[in-house]
Amino acid sequence: MPLAVLAASIGPVRSAMALDDIANLKGMGVVAAGQVKRLDCPVGSRFDCNSWPTNFLKFEYENVCFATDPGVCGAYCKGILATDKGKSVYFFESQPGGDLAQRRARGYECPPGF
Repeated sequence: MPLAVLAASIGPVRSAMALDDIANLKGMGVVAAGQVKRLDCPVGSRFDCNSWPTNFLKFEYENVCFATDPGVCGAYCKGILATDKGKSVYFFESQPGGDLAQRRARGYECPPGF
């Protein structure tokens, strides 16, 4: 099968290298932007680690916490947290090369002491 026919038959393919969702920020309200760190539940603390959000993140210099799907961000990353007109929350994670990858997120109150 010729390459052009194969490409047409599988539909549009979005390369990870070409991923840039910055245009999706248009019309959204920015909640926070900057360096983000992972918040792991401190075992043996007053917190119930069984109910701790998966992939719980916090903006380094702001009291803004949220959770995204596993695999988003490492221990640290940069990005933008925004809400659309329907109040859905999104995290735009900075990718190598400066592109932004849009992910669904859930807002949480930051635990005391973090």
